[in-house]
Amino acid sequence: MPSGKTGAFTSSSYSFGINSGILRALGLQWRVAVTMIGVLWCGFLPLILHICLWRGGGLDAMWRILPFTYAVVDIALALCYICADWTAISNVIREKAKISVIVAAEGDNGDDIGKRVVQTIMSIRFC
Repeated sequence: MPSGKTGAFTSSSYSFGINSGILRALGLQWRVAVTMIGVLWCGFLPLILHICLWRGGGLDAMWRILPFTYAVVDIALALCYICADWTAISNVIREKAKISVIVAAEGDNGDDIGKRVVQTIMSIRFC
């Protein structure tokens, strides 16, 4: 792992990838977009411009700010899926599973095997 300022930035980019991947898998891409626009464009971009350009901090100041920037992004993204409505998400997943099982059963040759498969799967209680 790289050392110094780039090491801190690289470590935080790993957790950024994990958090954004979780949100994309849950179908919450809009929350990622709103978080990125809010934190990066509206929050830290003006701060970085102010400190690095107008106050003369340069690249050294930018590399000091970036790990904190992505730490805030990581916390905000984690809050997006921690505070998500998990009951609604599970209901959508169950409904999609139910539809795909019914479609698979309709491709049956007329015997009742497909209906038994659907009944068996519907009787399973998901957590």
